[in-house]
Amino acid sequence: LMGDRARPIRVEDLWNIPNAFTLSRLFLAIPLPFIIIYTDWWWGVLWLWGASTTDYFDGMLARAMNKVTGIGEVLDLTIDRTLMIPSIIAIVAVGHIVPDTWFAYVSYMVFFMFVISGDLLVFGGLIIFSMRKRKDANVTYPSPPFAAKALYCVQLLGLGLVIAPLSPNITAVILLVFCAYNLYAANVFFQKAKWIFFKKW
Repeated sequence: LMGDRARPIRVEDLWNIPNAFTLSRLFLAIPLPFIIIYTDWWWGVLWLWGASTTDYFDGMLARAMNKVTGIGEVLDLTIDRTLMIPSIIAIVAVGHIVPDTWFAYVSYMVFFMFVISGDLLVFGGLIIFSMRKRKDANVTYPSPPFAAKALYCVQLLGLGLVIAPLSPNITAVILLVFCAYNLYAANVFFQKAKWIFFKKW
């Protein structure tokens, strides 16, 4: 988890074991679209969920080894997103989206919209935060509340359900429930982080 106290963002802090776990998620994300497209569906699900487990271990190790760093906090949030959009592109490219009703099709699209728009907001927020950080070294990125951390798991589960050969209508209902949770979690975190976008410079 990100801390609520200011930590310097230094490149030299990148080279430690917890950050190596974080970076491993980036390298695991590179082959993910090809695995989704060219292998059986369950390989894609296993790779997606397996790569995401590094998100748990990097934070756990950082706290256990007292190696929580500013650059590690920013990397953790940024690299989390590298699993999402490439997976969606691959899912669309390979034809996993074959819902037989408009309800299912619209539900899939709404879920993807939430995932993609959330990723874009995270990246945009980090860019604006880095600009603020240059002006004031004491500012810190707000620690994501549990609801926001759990949202990442919910989104990964949703992508896995889309990849798996399940009933489109059943999957659609589950995805809409996930979208409702997405709204809740995003609002919780936004209330904590909206100063990044709206606070006067």
